[in-house]
Amino acid sequence: MKTRKNIYSMLILTGILLANQTIAQPTREDVYYFPSPTTSDVRVGLIITPTDDNGLFVGESSGWYNPGGMVYRKSFVSKVWGTPQPRVQVSNNIVAPDFKQYDNIKAVAKDASGNLYATGAYYFNDTYKDDAFLIKYSPSMTELWRAYAFSSSGSLNQYDESIDIHANGGSLHWLCYKGETGYSLLKYSDAGSLIFSYSITTYIPLKVKCNTAGEIYIFGYNASGPNGSYITIQKLNATGTQLWKKNFDAKPGNLIDGPGYFDVDAVGDVYFTTSSERVVGNTDAHLVKYSSTGTKLWAKFVAGTANSSDAAGKFCFDPSGNIYVAHTVTDINSGVTNSNIMLRKYSPTGGVLNTRYYKGSGNVNDEAVGIFYANNGRIYLGGLTRSTVKRSVMAQYDNGLNLEYTDIMLHPETATFPVTSQATNAIDLIYDAPGNLIYWVGRQEAIYPIYLDYTSSYFILKYAIPTVPRIANFQNNIQLSIYPNPATDKLTIQSEENLTSVIIYDLQGKIVYQTGESDENSVDIDLNNFNSGTYITKIVDSAGNSHTEKIIKL
Repeated sequence: MKTRKNIYSMLILTGILLANQTIAQPTREDVYYFPSPTTSDVRVGLIITPTDDNGLFVGESSGWYNPGGMVYRKSFVSKVWGTPQPRVQVSNNIVAPDFKQYDNIKAVAKDASGNLYATGAYYFNDTYKDDAFLIKYSPSMTELWRAYAFSSSGSLNQYDESIDIHANGGSLHWLCYKGETGYSLLKYSDAGSLIFSYSITTYIPLKVKCNTAGEIYIFGYNASGPNGSYITIQKLNATGTQLWKKNFDAKPGNLIDGPGYFDVDAVGDVYFTTSSERVVGNTDAHLVKYSSTGTKLWAKFVAGTANSSDAAGKFCFDPSGNIYVAHTVTDINSGVTNSNIMLRKYSPTGGVLNTRYYKGSGNVNDEAVGIFYANNGRIYLGGLTRSTVKRSVMAQYDNGLNLEYTDIMLHPETATFPVTSQATNAIDLIYDAPGNLIYWVGRQEAIYPIYLDYTSSYFILKYAIPTVPRIANFQNNIQLSIYPNPATDKLTIQSEENLTSVIIYDLQGKIVYQTGESDENSVDIDLNNFNSGTYITKIVDSAGNSHTEKIIKL
């Protein structure tokens, strides 16, 4: 029961909050759950790119299951948000389930005119087997043309595959595997005419990107013995002539360099991350930079305190050329081995400017899914906290990596008993800079014994990123009591839901207080060690609601 005193404190708090809008924060605008397809049709893959109308172009692979497992898999494209477009089948129809059609969508893209592209492979027939395709759609998803990876004479009994696409300067760059010739880069005009085909040898390509001059960078890997691999990057000019090819091996020997994320900055320098062994069985997360002329400039690695498996993450650039990377490292915390998110800021010359960790409450596993520098000057981290109940994380940092805000949402796993396993996975983090939007993409799946059933459902959290730094207005329907406020020596927070976490920041974004995970609906906070002044309190309850309030310490 709220007393008059409590209500009065909340009214004072509202006035303080509205008068001091100082910190930017993302707003969770929507949660989209992909509708269930037809019976036994299960989504097993999802690829997304933003569209020009604040929507998302979606490529998906869906499998049909019976108690024996997957019978076939087909590919589809659609649009959500913006001007939605219905699900369109890309694959050929098959007469009956025959355990031959295992189609997929491997990549989607958008060009500067808003046109959309999807690439993948589908089973054509028993004669031609799998064909790799590239399809161009208008912004309203009208198909404009499609191309295939096989040779002009066609190829019998070959399995072709798409790998990646990149739109740049009115042309398309398509990585694919052709059964008769191997790996290739195909460049097409925006009208669908083939400009050139370049054969890729000595390594397996994974990603392709261009710089502003139209020069082409390819990122991949190669084997180096029975248990080893190394990274390869290759640069071509805009007409398909090789400029250079370089290999990166963190430590020579029969050791693994696992490819991570790859990007090219504004001046054409190349960056990539790897999960690399420096001793067998122990991977460290690396960030590597090469110049636009192919000279390795530096390689930086991080290692968790458990001296075990550290996973390479994604990175982003700010306008000054500084690099922000989010790795997932394995640490020992209070005697427990688990994973944490390590954020590190590097200068363009590889100097370490700052390091921060994101560690969810309860000393459980946290993993990074993506990181972006937004137009408002903030850094946005997407992650997942794997406690008993999974939680998605959207965290906001200033450019000094001081945490300013987190939005945490619960994702209960509710598959009916019995199941062999069920899981919530973080799939991707996507930034739509023109629309000031960020999308957190996840999947929940459950596997039942001998595939009596298999469920796989994707969901997307949509966040609006403010163009002007501000703090959200107080919501009158929040069932919270915070008193007394202003306070002298003790602050009490009460909620109708259990409090998952309470974090208090000073106005510079530094955490000065943080609770662990709790099953209580109230907390008393000792303020005697706090300096007098104004603080931001972030409260998360067990229903997944996030509340940001201001308090004053007298």
